[in-house]
Amino acid sequence: MSTVARRTFKGVAFLLFGFVPLAAVVYGLDAGRLPSSLVARFDPSGIPVAWISRSRFLGLYLACMLLIAIAGSSIALLTPEGWVPDLTSWVGLVGLFAVAGLIVHSEKVTLAQVPSPFFDPWVDSTMLTTIAMALAWQLFGWTQL
Repeated sequence: MSTVARRTFKGVAFLLFGFVPLAAVVYGLDAGRLPSSLVARFDPSGIPVAWISRSRFLGLYLACMLLIAIAGSSIALLTPEGWVPDLTSWVGLVGLFAVAGLIVHSEKVTLAQVPSPFFDPWVDSTMLTTIAMALAWQLFGWTQL
């Protein structure tokens, strides 16, 4: 039973790589009709104050998604042979999926050219990726017990 649970945990962790093409598809669907420069930051009154090129925007989001996918998958690969996933580990893995989903949402908001949930794409992606890395580090600790 423990081998099946461990294999399932690994399989689910590798599904994080699904967010990489998802980010590219979201970009591909929305970016074609946008100008070459996107509003990257709005001031508190909703006036644009910073810009980012479309290609740089895509690179930023793909890099963040790839980093999260590699972190989650690495954790699954580095678990000890006899380790069985517990509730805490599953919650941590679900947390990584939630952060990746928030990054896709942040990308959609920026592509819609409306005020971002936080500040700008760099802050959104950096903050969310930092949260994901902290969660991945914690998840790695839980899986080594």
